[in-house]
Amino acid sequence: MHATFFVQGKGHIAKYPDVLRRISDEGHEIGNHTWNHRRPTGLDEDEVRWELTSTQDAIEKIIGVRPRPDVSTRGPATVFAAYRAAAAAVGVSDPGCHLPWELLAA
Repeated sequence: MHATFFVQGKGHIAKYPDVLRRISDEGHEIGNHTWNHRRPTGLDEDEVRWELTSTQDAIEKIIGVRPRPDVSTRGPATVFAAYRAAAAAVGVSDPGCHLPWELLAA
């Protein structure tokens, strides 16, 4: 049985890169749960984008794959930035105004 592990940059990736590698090597999915785990509804779009892309980059550096971001949080800046990061993670350069099917299959 496989699971999805949503990891934080500062709390998980930076401290336990070997665990992240093991999770990936054992076939589990790794998801992005931001760098500092700050409350996203209190952040502007640039801050949300930094939280997501910093974590995406760190995960990719360790396991060689860009993970799916956690888009479960709400708030205009959060949803927009998370949506754009998710689209970029699956190679959609201009997601437009609808959720690409590629994200649902990820």
